Amino acid sequence: MAIHVTPIPRLTVLATPAFTLGTTNTAGDATSAVASNSTLLTYDTTDPAAVAGAAAVGSATTAARRDHVHVGGPFAAVAKAWVRWEQTGTHSMAASYQMNSVTDGGGAGNSDLLWATSFSSSNYAIVANSATSYTIGTDAGAGAPSTTGVTTITFDTNSQAGTDLAFNYLAAFGDQ
Repeated sequence: MAIHVTPIPRLTVLATPAFTLGTTNTAGDATSAVASNSTLLTYDTTDPAAVAGAAAVGSATTAARRDHVHVGGPFAAVAKAWVRWEQTGTHSMAASYQMNSVTDGGGAGNSDLLWATSFSSSNYAIVANSATSYTIGTDAGAGAPSTTGVTTITFDTNSQAGTDLAFNYLAAFGDQ
């Protein structure tokens, strides 16, 4: 007669997670298990701006999340505001992004555009377009563009006269 012996399972000891985040997978040598509801530390309180450009190993204190900084990268050249507006009748925005308002600048072809978020300085770029044989520029009489908005003038390139048009387009690029 055969005797079958069933081994008594031993208790599994659960340990605190001690995983290391790295650039490659490496097998560890611990024999303990980690509970499925354990928490892994993935953030620290290091100020990214303070160490930007430095690639050094060090230590840091912990936090529930990590703040981050986008320096340059693909977002530096994205339009911070754009608008398609009309000047005929009451000035109005047909479509826009990050624009507060477009109002009549007082003269034929003049418009006052206000950004929803101010630029950090007046050193930003504006790209504008209008109908064929018309152009848009900043109003030289209004001075340099301000951080909160810009005054534009749409004029006929042949007669040099300011003209209110139905289709005007503008995009602004820079630091906010």
